[in-house]
Amino acid sequence: MSKDELALIEFRNAFTIKPDLDDLKFDYANLLADMGKTQDAINMYKEYIQYKPKDPMAYFNLGLIYQKNS
Repeated sequence: MSKDELALIEFRNAFTIKPDLDDLKFDYANLLADMGKTQDAINMYKEYIQYKPKDPMAYFNLGLIYQKNS
């Protein structure tokens, strides 16, 4: 199992224990994007943006995903 896969499991465990860990959603979205899980990453960035709508990096990273897939 790769480090990314292990990290993915740990993120999921953290969200199972405490689903309102909104600050971690950005890092989780980054991991999903790095792993090629595009739609999951998009969804997670959107969730994070609901929590922190003024974070420019979330919009930037979301834009990168859309650009790569257009």
